Amino acid sequence: MTADMASQLHTWLHEFSDLGFCLTFSRGKNAEAVMRAYGMDPARARVLSLDDMMQVEPDEADGTVIRFGQNGSWGYSLEYIGIEGGRDPVLSRLSEGSETVVLGPTARGMTLFHHARDGVELSSFEPMAPHATQRGPGPHLLADLMQEVCDTWGDGDWGDGPEPGESLLRIVQDQLGELPGPEVLGAPALTAYLADADRLPRPPSPPPTYNPNNEGLGRRLGGGYLTD
Repeated sequence: MTADMASQLHTWLHEFSDLGFCLTFSRGKNAEAVMRAYGMDPARARVLSLDDMMQVEPDEADGTVIRFGQNGSWGYSLEYIGIEGGRDPVLSRLSEGSETVVLGPTARGMTLFHHARDGVELSSFEPMAPHATQRGPGPHLLADLMQEVCDTWGDGDWGDGPEPGESLLRIVQDQLGELPGPEVLGAPALTAYLADADRLPRPPSPPPTYNPNNEGLGRRLGGGYLTD
């Protein structure tokens, strides 16, 4: 992805929702397959423009509006404020027989990146601190490449250079192939509302893990750090 294209997509995403978004790309899946990974029925979706997408939200909303589409070999979902695409079981279902990348928010308001393949989350990290925050069995190639970018920053700040999310989008496209841009994500697309009551049940959370090398994160316990 060229610098201009990455910048345009990064800017567009934050203009789409300054309250947060979750964007997923799944290789080899169409819009209907992506919807089913969320446990949603494609027959209940409507093709709506970006300006009209909130028409599917009920008056007493308790959920999220999601847009679905396909461009080339990638199927995508774009959640308005929601975060389901980056969480199991949706993430594992999206990546079954496929490869999925997700860009979305964390509980701390930061950006979190996920990379999953064949139902397994391989790597996740925060672009501003890839090695310090990476999780999963790996490989962590994308985290390594993002860390190389971070290492060029002075005083831990990107200064006049591209923001972390923009740099990450360039890395993802360079490694995984062309991703849909603003002209695709902004076009009329299948749109549906996912109520909180209809979300797929989440699997039990794994127990906290002790990581003595994860300095600066979590709650310090006896020389190491407790992370979840």
